[in-house]
Formats: sequence, structure tokens, C-alpha cells
Amino acid sequence: SETRAGVNTELKLIPATAGTFFGKPMKAGDIYWVAGNDVEGFSGDGGPATKAELNAPDGTAGGPSGSLLVADGGNSRVRVVANKAGTFFGQKMKTGDIYTVAGDGSPTFSGDGGPAIKAGVGPSDVAADPAGNLLIADANNDRVRVVADKSGTFYGQKMTAGDIYTVAGGGTSSLDGVPATSALLSGPGSLAADGNGDLLLDEGTLLRMVPAKNGTFYGVHMIAGDIYTIAGNGTSGTTGDGGPARSAEIVNGPMALAGTGNIALDDPDGARIRVVAARTGTFYGVHMIAGDIYTIGGMGVNGFSNDGTVATQAKFGFVDGIAVFGADVVFYDLSSVRVRGITG
Repeated sequence: SETRAGVNTELKLIPATAGTFFGKPMKAGDIYWVAGNDVEGFSGDGGPATKAELNAPDGTAGGPSGSLLVADGGNSRVRVVANKAGTFFGQKMKTGDIYTVAGDGSPTFSGDGGPAIKAGVGPSDVAADPAGNLLIADANNDRVRVVADKSGTFYGQKMTAGDIYTVAGGGTSSLDGVPATSALLSGPGSLAADGNGDLLLDEGTLLRMVPAKNGTFYGVHMIAGDIYTIAGNGTSGTTGDGGPARSAEIVNGPMALAGTGNIALDDPDGARIRVVAARTGTFYGVHMIAGDIYTIGGMGVNGFSNDGTVATQAKFGFVDGIAVFGADVVFYDLSSVRVRGITG
């Protein structure tokens, strides 16, 4: 994203391979403007995304058929830029155009079980699950919600394409091991879904999971559909490296899921990137045990230094935004105004 007057107003893309994306021929490694018109506001639905107004689109993700999902937080909406023509989330879309798929402009909770475009949402992040459904971190309403791409049964609920449903939060229990919809969440800021349909979400000082199947994940035995803490002890901080992630302090900003199942955490206050190991092995040059937490980049000192050296010997500034490609971690170092990477 690109910022104007302190508010993000544009979205840009750096393609890994050459091709045509969002209706534009692109070269690998070059940068292209794909949404936003440099004006803060809301406009442009149903037309070219580069002529539309956005307002603080901080959360983005890939969606069905290569589409771009956008948490347009300042507009209390989730929008989609279509990479290919087709029907997505119950709407017909044209290549390169932008559409609202959730939110009526109000951040107040409403609309579950009905059309997502008539619902109140306060989104902070978005993701797509393996079925192509849209996952929304509805931070303003302490919930995780889903907009179905196709009708079917997901997360134990019958869903209609284009409608919205709560799949975590909205309850009163702060305990682990309860149904996700009975849980009391606190402003989920970012989320992800793995290839098995497991749901991961962060609550600032806690990282939690809703498994799609029974099993042991990140060192915790889980029952499908229930919610569990996999990292964080509820206290903000940076302690606990090399030990159980659930006993560690975390300050979690955005997170990202690696192909290995490891979870990369953006620690903006600690000037670090940390990882919760999904299984025992050696990753990023560090021997890890399943369920434990480790720093893989940053010295805990704000600054910029040591590109081309071991990542744990480098200084990071304020880390704001993270992604994983295979095992490689890419993040935006806001203080140095650079995109940096740690190889897996």
C-alpha cells in the first residue's frame, strides 16, 4: 500500500513472474498500481480499481482466481479487485474492476446470515480459506466472520454464496477448548487459514487457532471447531524465546503462515520477527521444537543495519506488514522505508 497524508490510499503490486494480472501486462520485479486513485474516500465500485477511492486499506490477501481482497478499514468495507472475470461472492465481476463484497459503511455489528454487502463490519484484515471463502478479522466487533464464495457447509454452518457469518467470537468465554463461536475475542487484528482449513488469528498478546480437524497442533491437543491459544501468555513483551510459545510474552502485529506450517509474527515493538514452530526441525538456521517460539530476525534494537548478514544480527525499525513466500519471510521495515526479507 501507499500512504498519502498519513492514510493509505493506493495498492501496488510487484509480480514474482511476468504475465497479465488485473488486466495489465506486467514484468517480474517491476511495480504496478492496481487500486486506488490517490484520493482518500469511497467511490468507484463496479469500475476500474485504479479510478476508485480507498480509505486505509491496511489488510490485503489473495482471493479466488488471483483476485485481490482488501480490508478497506476506513470505509468499513471489504472490497475485491477481480483478476479475472467471473462470479465471486455472489457477484459478477470484470477483470481489473473493484467491488464491495462486505460492509454497508457502518462499523457496528449487524447482518449475520444475510447478504454481506448489507452487514456492518469493522475489518482490520482479510484472508481466503482453501474453499475460496473470504475470512474477515472484524476487529471492531471482536469477531472473525466469513463471506461464502459458493454455497455449502463451512465451519459447521450452512452458508449461502455472498452471505456473511460469524465463525469465531461473539460469545462470553475467555477459556480455551470451547466452541469458537462461544469465545470472547478482543479485537482480532490479523488472521490466516492454512491448506487444511485451520483458522489462525491474533489478539495482540495472544495467537489462537480454530482447527478444522481433531489433532495435535503447535504442541496442543485440539478438537475441531474449538478455539485454543498457541502463543502468548496475555502479557505484552518479548520474553520466552526458545521455550513454549504459550508461556511467552508477545506483541503481535501482522502474522503470516509459511508452507512449513510455521507462523511468522511481526513484533513491531520489539523490532523482531519471531516464529512459532509447527514441527521440530531446523528453520532459518535455528533448531526448533514444535510449539516453541524463536526470534529469526532483528536484534531488538531499532534501526537499520547489516543487510546480507545473519538476520538475527541485523537491526530492524518498526516492522509493519509481513508475508511468507514458501519459507522466505518478507516484511516492510517502516522506519527505514524498505521491504526486507529473511530466507528460509
